[in-house]
Amino acid sequence: MNCILEVEKWIKKKGLIKSGSRIIAAVSGGPDSMAMLTILHSLTDKLNITLGAAHLNHGIRPESKEEQTLVAKYCEKLNIPLFTASKDVPAAAVRKGKGLEETARILRYEFLEQSAAEFKAPFVALGHNLDDQVETILHHIIRGSGLRGLMGIPIRRDIFIRPVICCKGDDLVRFLKTRKIRYATDKSNLENGCLRNRIRNKLLPMLKSEFNPAIDKALIRLGDNISEGWETISSRIENILEEHGEDNSVNIPLDKLARLSDFEIYLLVDTALKRRFGIFQDIEKCHFDAVKILLHTGQPGKSINFPHGITIWLEQRSLRLLKYSQDNTDSPPEATLPTTGIYKLPSWNLSVKIEQLPYIEDLPLFSSEDEVYLASIAFPVKIRGRKSGDRIRPFGMKGNKKLSDIMIDKKIPLHKRNQIPIFEDKKGIIWVPGVATDEKTRIAKEAKQITRIKLIKQN
Repeated sequence: MNCILEVEKWIKKKGLIKSGSRIIAAVSGGPDSMAMLTILHSLTDKLNITLGAAHLNHGIRPESKEEQTLVAKYCEKLNIPLFTASKDVPAAAVRKGKGLEETARILRYEFLEQSAAEFKAPFVALGHNLDDQVETILHHIIRGSGLRGLMGIPIRRDIFIRPVICCKGDDLVRFLKTRKIRYATDKSNLENGCLRNRIRNKLLPMLKSEFNPAIDKALIRLGDNISEGWETISSRIENILEEHGEDNSVNIPLDKLARLSDFEIYLLVDTALKRRFGIFQDIEKCHFDAVKILLHTGQPGKSINFPHGITIWLEQRSLRLLKYSQDNTDSPPEATLPTTGIYKLPSWNLSVKIEQLPYIEDLPLFSSEDEVYLASIAFPVKIRGRKSGDRIRPFGMKGNKKLSDIMIDKKIPLHKRNQIPIFEDKKGIIWVPGVATDEKTRIAKEAKQITRIKLIKQN
């Protein structure tokens, strides 16, 4: 097999690399990545690309330093710029409370993205081969994966591409040996402690010898067939996310969801988790079933928690997905303003100006989101988040009303309610910006003095 020719054809067929691009090759020192680096280097003129390399020393195995030296010397020989870094993955795993492999994966991808940014490369090439694809599909079958898992490893995801996934591992090793190119061997691949290794070393050989000698081709064909169908099924999903996604969250209008089947809703949530939050693991069918139940109940304010700190809220008009750290469910700390003046409140991202002015006619009767005129108030003024049972008597009403009910009536999204500052003096709530002003602060015509509160949003 002519690996260089196969990879060239594969790249052009799948449109993996644009002419004139800069590319970072992720090189561990193993045969797949060393072969990939060599092949891409051979194709730099034909593809019109500028090639760089990146190597992360995980500090997991004793051979890590030797592998780093191997990669550095080879890149120097090929005159390829190399980005390197060392990470104490075992220590990071303990600190993050994650497994060794998962922590290594996270740190590796972070490093590769940083390297690509420094090299100004829109692509990072990863060295997965055809055998990796076969093992992945079989692994997902064993775990009971959905359609996305049965497609196997994507040839392109964000900035990451896999240009040698068309080549078998043995072909890449022979490619290196014929050129007398050194590579590192990870002896842990021969151990059967993890499921992936047992699939490679035990299950696949048994399937080939006792069931189907061409099991590799059968599994790849399965993945290809599902990939073709996936593009058709997911097209509507992609459009919804592109139109309604936000930078730090996903906000999906309920009228859009109403047009989707349960299966399409599953695809939509799954796609949002992967694209917006980079979550590819630990989400199971029971989680998606919980989303469907949440939608069918139709009760705004209800929420469910997913792994990795994701919270999914059902709001008045939308389904909202966000990271717990981004879901500011706790209000900023309470602040006390003893008298008139200008106060900076960084935790609220506000500056507040309180001043007392002589009464003039034609004052605005109703407040805006950032300004209000009130009858004289009883200092000190407190600024706090909402509390259970908060009540206010809005202008023109005879009795009090729950603040939570007013927010529902005004269709204020649930995730924003705790971020609205509540102003109260000694007698109770006086103003909730953009929501309500209490009747007791109405300015009478005989008033001699009034209070003006002005909010200035800070970055």
